[in-house]
Parts: sequence; structure tokens; C-alpha cells
Amino acid sequence: MPRVTVPGVSSIVTPETGAPRAVDSDAFGGIAARQSQATSQALQGLGGAMVDIAAQMQDAEDTQKVLDADAAFKNRALEASRAAEQVVGADARGIATKSTEALSKFRDEIAGKLTPRQRNAFLNKSDSTSAHFTDRLARHEAAQNRKALEDSTMASLSADISTSAANPLDVALHARTSANIRQAAEILGKQNGWTPEVKAEWIKQNDTRLHTEVIENLANGPGGGPVAKAYFEANKKNIDGTKHDQIMKMLKTSVSRDAGLQFVDSVQGRVAKLTDGTFQDGAAELRKELRARLKDPAERDYAERELEQRLTERKNQIADIERKAGDTAYKIYEETKDFKKIPPSVLEAMDPKQRSVLRKMADVEAKGGAVATDWSLYSQLHKMSNPDNADFAKFQGLDLVKLYGDRLNKNELEE
Repeated sequence: MPRVTVPGVSSIVTPETGAPRAVDSDAFGGIAARQSQATSQALQGLGGAMVDIAAQMQDAEDTQKVLDADAAFKNRALEASRAAEQVVGADARGIATKSTEALSKFRDEIAGKLTPRQRNAFLNKSDSTSAHFTDRLARHEAAQNRKALEDSTMASLSADISTSAANPLDVALHARTSANIRQAAEILGKQNGWTPEVKAEWIKQNDTRLHTEVIENLANGPGGGPVAKAYFEANKKNIDGTKHDQIMKMLKTSVSRDAGLQFVDSVQGRVAKLTDGTFQDGAAELRKELRARLKDPAERDYAERELEQRLTERKNQIADIERKAGDTAYKIYEETKDFKKIPPSVLEAMDPKQRSVLRKMADVEAKGGAVATDWSLYSQLHKMSNPDNADFAKFQGLDLVKLYGDRLNKNELEE
């Protein structure tokens, strides 16, 4: 195929015609340049995408680190809050500052392990947790301080009231306690923001407590009901009105008790003179006299209970005196084998039955004889001595020598 040479133009054969076509050589250079530029731009775009991916990966790592750090900080804050709130009363003073400082130190330790970027994000995120923690503990400490002051005030006031109650006739002491009640009301009212009505009600309740305890002790002490009633009337205006009926019932009971006790006290001398031989008839006579003199059921009830208690005490005294006298009498007889050596006062104080047994036993032995065994009695006691017998416990409590020394020979007694 013939070529045509034209300056700056190359000759090519076109596919369509098979004829030569002129082509600008500069055009080829422009295409190449554009292709090179496109390739460069494509490479630059790929590099930018890789940078973006790397940045995204770093962001994800930073986010995870910050979230982990924040979670650890919040958990520690929750644990510290719970521990601090277990500290109550006066022990809670300073707990907010102490716990906040410890948590702040832990926060700094966490931040120190992060990159600057992560640290800034963590500190910003944890600021709200720190503020909430500090506020929560500050409120807890304030509440506990108030409670500690209230507890101390009430403990002191309770001691004052108890002291007054223990000294019911000390009017000056009661006045000081009443003044302390009002001083405590000022302290607690200021702390808790009480209204005048609330403060007045608090004073009334504690005045009621003071006067009620004093009245109770007056009613049980010297003067009894009349003195207690006089105190009640003098302080009635400072006692809760809902308690008046209860106090009046207590005073009425005190008056009835006093009347009953007055009767029993009047016959105490006769009770003290009762002996084993006169006890039964003497006690019956005292009971009869009580019913004749005391007509009021409440007075009689208190008197009967008190009289029976004193009769029981006297009976126990008699038994103790008789036991000691019996021990003394038998000891003297065992040592001397002479009944006459036993002082009359000892014999008189003995249980009459035991004295009779000793006298009979001594009479037999004084004649050189020996006590003859009552085999029927022996058989009965022998059965009782069997641990399987229903009366074994009763048998163990028997003093056989003092009770049956005149009916059992020494040989049988030793068995």
C-alpha cells in the first residue's frame, strides 16, 4: 500500500475504505497524557480510600478503648457508692471527700493508660459520672450527719428523762429536763426545718414521756397514788390529752394497790409470828379478816395476792428454821447420845414431827435398847427406793432418820 508523507501527519489505511487517513501526531500525545493523568488520579483515589479505612479503624479502636475505660470507671463508682453508703451515723463524717478522692485517683490511673485522643474523650465522658458520684455521697454524708446529731441529741435527752423518772420527787431536776427538751427541739428544728407547729408537737410528746414516767414511779413509791395524782394535776397541760385516761386508770390502780398493801402491812407482825403449829389457823384468820375489811374488789384483789405471797415467804422461813434446828439437834445427839444436851430453843424451833421422832429414838436408846423396825413401813420405803418406781423422786427427797428414826432400826436405815 502506497504511503503519503506529509509533514506532521502520518498516513494510515482506514478499515472502512482501505484508503489512507491522515492522523495528527499531537493528538496521540494528548491521549497518552490524559490516560497517564487518569491512572495517577485513580492511584491517588485508592490511596485516599486506604487512608480513610485506616482512620475508620483507628476511630473504632479509640471508641472501644473509651467505652471500656468508661465502663470500668462506672463500675468502680457504683461499688464505691454502695460501700460508702454502708457507713452511717457519725462514722460517715468525711466519707464523701475520702471516697471522691479515691475514685478520682482511679480515674487518673485509667486515663494514664490511654492515648491523648482517647484520654480526652474518656475524661469528657466520665465527667457526668464523677459529678453524680460526688453529689450522691455528699447527700448521703449530709443525711448521716443530721442523723448523728439527732441520735446524740435523743440519747442525751433519754438519759435526762430516765434520771428524772428515777428521782420522781426531785422537782428541780424535772425542771432542768423540761428545759433540755426545749433546747433539743431548737437544735433539731433548725436542722430539719421544722415549722412552729411541728416543733410544738415534738415538745409535747417528749414532755408527755417525761411526766408519764415520773408519775409511774411516784405511784409506785412513797405516798403512792395521792402524790402521783397531785403531780399529774400540776403538769396536766403539758401532757398529751390522749394519754390522760390511761394515766387516770394507772392512778386508780395505784390507789387500790396502796389500800391493799396498807392492810397487809398492818398484819405483817402477825404473819411474822406464825409457827409450824399455828400457821394453818393463823393464815385462815388473816384471810377472813381481809375479806371483812376490804370491800372494794380491786383493793381486795391486791391485798389477797400480797398476803398470800407473804404467807408463802413465812412458810418457807419456818421450813428453813426447822431444817437448821433439826440438823443442830441431831448433831448434838449423835455427839452426846443425850437428848437433854439439846438446848430448849433448838428443840422448840424443830419440826414437831421430827422432834417427836428424835425424842422417841433417844428414849429407846437411853434404856439400852434398839428401835424395832416397822416392817410394813420398811417394805413401803423399799419399793419406793426402786428407780423404776413412780415415787422414786419423792423417796430421794426423804430424810429417813429424821422422819422414821423411831420406826426403823439403824441396820434398815443404813440399807
